[in-house]
Amino acid sequence: LLSSPGAHADGDSYINDLEQSGYTYTESRKDLLEWGYAVCNDEVLHGLSREEVVRNVASGNSMTFDAALYLVESAEIHLC
Repeated sequence: LLSSPGAHADGDSYINDLEQSGYTYTESRKDLLEWGYAVCNDEVLHGLSREEVVRNVASGNSMTFDAALYLVESAEIHLC
């Protein structure tokens, strides 16, 4: 029996990781979680590369490339 893709998702760990990252994310917890799950959808369902997803996050949210990269990597670890 296969589990669903979100079966091991841990939103709290993802948010805690972002809070401890050293980057300043001013967006709400709800927005950060939505972006995290969007990362998973873009990579898994739509086949976008990590670089494409990072660029989309950075440009769509006025955040630095490095902050966006951290968010994407954290989403991959904790949500995808």
